[in-house]
Amino acid sequence: MRVLTAQATKRVLHQLQESDLIIAQWLNHFCAEHPPLDGNKFILSLLSMKGTTVDEAAFGVTHHINPQNIAHRILMTREDMALNMAQGLSKYATQENGMVLRRHLENTTYLSGGHDTAYKSRRGYHRPRP
Repeated sequence: MRVLTAQATKRVLHQLQESDLIIAQWLNHFCAEHPPLDGNKFILSLLSMKGTTVDEAAFGVTHHINPQNIAHRILMTREDMALNMAQGLSKYATQENGMVLRRHLENTTYLSGGHDTAYKSRRGYHRPRP
């Protein structure tokens, strides 16, 4: 969960950099003080933060930063990433299981003419001379 939290935070940060650079900078500074690899502790610290406002003097715009909103966004992203990962792992595990079974069958089953001596000794057809 810690790694998923860090990856979800990174994804939300990239999304915020495209939509609202001021909130992205705030989240980046918050991440520097509270590492996202702390997992749930990171989310809880975001949820316990009070909202702040940042005035952008150049344009006369006030940005309202709601850490609880950011935390919920990270939680939803983390959940979505976990669902996608679970589906991907299931497909990957199925493919890997098929490859393992295929290799096992290739190693234990001999095709005609390929391993004549091993085939005969395994089947009991070949008896060594006394």
